Amino acid sequence: MEREGYGYFFRLFVHAQRDKGRSRFGFSPHTIPIAGLPGTTAMLTAPGAFDGYATLVSDSDTFKNEVCARLLFMGHARDPREVAQDVHCPVLLLVCEHDNLVAPDSHVKAAQALGDKAIVKTYPN
Repeated sequence: MEREGYGYFFRLFVHAQRDKGRSRFGFSPHTIPIAGLPGTTAMLTAPGAFDGYATLVSDSDTFKNEVCARLLFMGHARDPREVAQDVHCPVLLLVCEHDNLVAPDSHVKAAQALGDKAIVKTYPN
């Protein structure tokens, strides 16, 4: 919210509503880009997100940088800290030190909740 502002989320909401409405009438999906440059309307717009995403799919002839906008209305997965007690096997957490899509210390809380089951590996890039 701090980086993108309320206007960004309002634009996403409008796109999601449009897609949801289209789906109710059996029309084709209304899509938005998965990754975009900062300031554009896309699911991921953090600085470097578009360039990083483009390198992952650059060799694909069939990949389209788009997703149904109604995805924004879908519930997110449960917080890993809430389900950590249900995990009975080792969990490998791979952490990129300079990842700009997630909070720098987000893995710490998950690792703490997992206790001795967490195996944390960090990478510089």
